[in-house]
Amino acid sequence: MLKFSFLFILLTTQTWAKGSVMIEKVIQDYFQGYQQADTTLIKKSFHSNTRLLSVDQGKLDITEMSDWLKNLEERHLRGDIRKGKLSIESIDVTNETAIAKLKIRFDAFDFTDYLSLLKISGRWIIVGKIYHFQKI
Repeated sequence: MLKFSFLFILLTTQTWAKGSVMIEKVIQDYFQGYQQADTTLIKKSFHSNTRLLSVDQGKLDITEMSDWLKNLEERHLRGDIRKGKLSIESIDVTNETAIAKLKIRFDAFDFTDYLSLLKISGRWIIVGKIYHFQKI
């Protein structure tokens, strides 16, 4: 029984670690895409039905993916390239579902992101984003 439990934990840990590395790649693509206003990387990282949710002046603020992509395209055309620092605070994986907490710092503002991810057709993708924005 002990041998079976150890083997199960070992296999589960290896599966989690592999999933975690794949999720980190998706997060890195998202971060690079956001910094560079690169919609190709954002589309690669996010499901097309994703919504971005936050609170603005005490009210729910919902940004549709299509609106966010337009905003990024406009940033790209203006040459609004940003340099920031990404910290992946945590990743919690259960089979084909995961949640990640990120801290993203720029010179003038910070984001805290909570990303929901699903493994669809063998590929991890962000399906939800809840975030907090704070000016520094």
